[in-house]
Amino acid sequence: HPGGSLGRRLLLKVRDVMHSGDELPAVSTDALMREAIVEIVGKRLGMTTVVDDGGRLVGMIADGDLKRILLKRPDMLDVRVGDVMTKEPSTIGEDELVAAALSRMENHAPGPITSLIVIGYDQKPVGVIHIHDCLKAVGQRAAA
Repeated sequence: HPGGSLGRRLLLKVRDVMHSGDELPAVSTDALMREAIVEIVGKRLGMTTVVDDGGRLVGMIADGDLKRILLKRPDMLDVRVGDVMTKEPSTIGEDELVAAALSRMENHAPGPITSLIVIGYDQKPVGVIHIHDCLKAVGQRAAA
């Protein structure tokens, strides 16, 4: 029932489970793809945010993008992030429910995605929420 543990889990907010601070992957638009790959691998979220000089979100690079970029640009490691990033990535506010984040990822067009960038009022990324975080939070097991 709503007062039980399931009810509490369903009322969790994005800020309660997001990766933030030092766990937040970020590179600048001027970074080279080799730097973005280091950030993606190092932060272990399968993606990195791309920010402008003021720290505002301008794009993202995800694991899946790496394959597509490599097919188009064999010189991928020396390409500027700003030239190949996904512009206008999917975002969510930190006060939204984890259940809403999970729904947004599952119902994303043109297909499901694995993470959302948590954006602050100033358009600066404050965190990332991954689908595994959502599933864990609501007590489901992620399929291996």
